[in-house]
Amino acid sequence: MENNKHYPKGVYISLPMTGVDSAEIHRRIDLAKSQIIARGDIPIAPTDLCEPGTPYYTAMGYDIAAIISDKVDIVLFLEGWEKSRGCRLEHATAHIYGKEVDYQRPDEGCFP
Repeated sequence: MENNKHYPKGVYISLPMTGVDSAEIHRRIDLAKSQIIARGDIPIAPTDLCEPGTPYYTAMGYDIAAIISDKVDIVLFLEGWEKSRGCRLEHATAHIYGKEVDYQRPDEGCFP
C-alpha cells in the first residue's frame, strides 16, 4: 500500500531586503508564507529570526544558521535574489549543505 501522506517541510524564504521598503518586504513574505502554508509546509522568514535594526552581519548569521539547521528542508528564492549579496550567500549555503532549492516564477506566485 502506498503512503501518500505529506510531511510538512520547513521552507526558508530568501529575498532581497537591503534598500527595499519594509512594507514591500513584508508584503512579499506574507504572500510567500500564505502559499507555503497552503501547501502544508512551514514557512521560515528572515524577519522571523531577528528584530528590526539588527546589524546586517548579525542578521545574516541568523539566516545562515536557520538554513543549515534541521528545521529547513527547502530554501525558496524570491524574484530578484540573484542581485542580492545576502541571497547569493544563502544560495551557496543551501547548495553546500544539500538543501532543496526552489525559485519563485514571475506571475506564478511562489511555486510552479
